[in-house]
Amino acid sequence: MSFPLDPLQALHPKARALLAELHPLTGQIPESLQPTWAEHLERLEELAQFLGASGAAPMAKWARPPVTHPQWMQFGRLLRDKRNAAGFSRVQLGRRAKLSDATIKFAETARHPPSRATLIRLIRVAELQLRWSDVPGHPMPSAELDDTPTLRTESPERSLKLNCLLTPDYDSLALIEDLARFLNGAGGYVEQTNAYLDHYSAADYLAICHNLLSVAALRSRMPLGEVAKRIATDSGRAELQVIALGAGDGVVETQLVRHLMEANAASVELCLLDISQPLLSCAYRQAVEQLASTPKVHVWALQGNFHHLPLYTELRSPARRGHRLFTMLGGTLANLDHEPRFLRQSLLDCEAGDLLLLDVPLASAPCTEPLEIKKRDRLLAGGVPAQYAAWLGGPIWRHCKEVTGVEFHWNLETRCPVPGSYALHAVATVRSSQRANRQFLVFRFGRYDAVRLAECLQEIGWEEIDAQIYGGYAPALPHLEGPAQAGQPPPWR
Repeated sequence: MSFPLDPLQALHPKARALLAELHPLTGQIPESLQPTWAEHLERLEELAQFLGASGAAPMAKWARPPVTHPQWMQFGRLLRDKRNAAGFSRVQLGRRAKLSDATIKFAETARHPPSRATLIRLIRVAELQLRWSDVPGHPMPSAELDDTPTLRTESPERSLKLNCLLTPDYDSLALIEDLARFLNGAGGYVEQTNAYLDHYSAADYLAICHNLLSVAALRSRMPLGEVAKRIATDSGRAELQVIALGAGDGVVETQLVRHLMEANAASVELCLLDISQPLLSCAYRQAVEQLASTPKVHVWALQGNFHHLPLYTELRSPARRGHRLFTMLGGTLANLDHEPRFLRQSLLDCEAGDLLLLDVPLASAPCTEPLEIKKRDRLLAGGVPAQYAAWLGGPIWRHCKEVTGVEFHWNLETRCPVPGSYALHAVATVRSSQRANRQFLVFRFGRYDAVRLAECLQEIGWEEIDAQIYGGYAPALPHLEGPAQAGQPPPWR
């Protein structure tokens, strides 16, 4: 007699949803109640795993060998050192691991031994480089015992392929030092890559990507399936090398590759390129975990600056039989200060058959009508969102000397390199105790007339073959009635 599994499968997402609602509340609970909450959350975590397994096997009890208090103190010191090495505060690590900062504090001070659920969440944070072998008395649990994601081993014929390359010109410490010197200067334009360089900035950016429901909703609307089918058709279902420029967390790029394989692409080599080491490590882990079981997919990471793309000979192979697909998703192109120059100078060796996939936000009004832009552009009208001010202001607070305050506002630029486009510049006014106020342009958000963007791209050698508008927002502009470049409203809309 078999047990009906459908009810359990239906309850599993409800248990996960309850966990997702409870975890943020742990930060509001008094320290005296934190151990009780941790125990109940652990039981709920086990119940969710039981439901996820459809009740096919009983949950085994996670047996702990006796562990002494000095051993837990030693583990706490190790956790603290790894957290500091990763550049996380307790609050940031708690946010990243979906734990309260009090739970992190208890684990580091050995006030309360961490629960199984807490350890699983800490080990999932790739930047910590924490392993089960570091936990006293806890060998790595079996796959049946917990749902900790593991990196599957590639097949023998692919195990010798490159999985990560640090380009010779990349020096993260020098980049941070240059940023600090600039921020202590008189003011000016801060190139967009500086918004992701250090671990704190990367963590703030990922918090926006992962915690804002509007971002998740926008990503869910991306027509990746339709785009993948068109790419597979135009490439003749040949081998594809996908070069993800500014990969960020790698979520969308990973989904695109999965759709490409579903569209019968012969094979895909996914190269994730980013200047931010913490972002690139997250993107690589995301792609490997999600695509490890997908045949004929190879993932590798390239740590470098996509402005220096022509220097990276590893992306060019004389024996290449397929096509290359360059992607700039998440509005990456819209953050550049001169889009045509970048495409002309960075994509020098492209050949017939190479493809370029762009994800850009559309203009709310013609660039010749600034008053209409101020009325219709919701981002401009609403001011710099608090989440973005915290993210973009972080480097200023960390590197500017004697800073006493940072305030943000938008500057509207209507004369941009791409005809018909306009841009919003996030401007930070920095107050300091020992010097006059300074202003830094810390980030750029471009907006495009779809038709004129396509014309601009054609002038530099890129012919539009397809376009999709998504996101639930279509500007009411007469000149956008024709074919349009893929458009993405900002995530806060």
